Amino acid sequence: MKKQIVVYFTALLFTSSVSGQEIKDFFSTLAKNNLFNGSVLISKSGQIIFSDFYGYLNIEKKEKINRKSQFTIASVSKNIYSCNNTTV
Repeated sequence: MKKQIVVYFTALLFTSSVSGQEIKDFFSTLAKNNLFNGSVLISKSGQIIFSDFYGYLNIEKKEKINRKSQFTIASVSKNIYSCNNTTV
């Protein structure tokens, strides 16, 4: 399911112009259904198009993810980052 979401969203970004509100709605829906937890930053030509944070860094303490949150990059994330970093 998660792979399908990544493929769908990547295809959506590259095939059409998507508004910031559409991106926000997309990730908000995923977060509400516990399908996404993290930060999103989308840029084009060095300009930030969209940036937002979803979910908790620490669920037990109700500590929300913010601009200063740090994440460990997992094996899957590295592949996605490197692919998007070279094509965008």
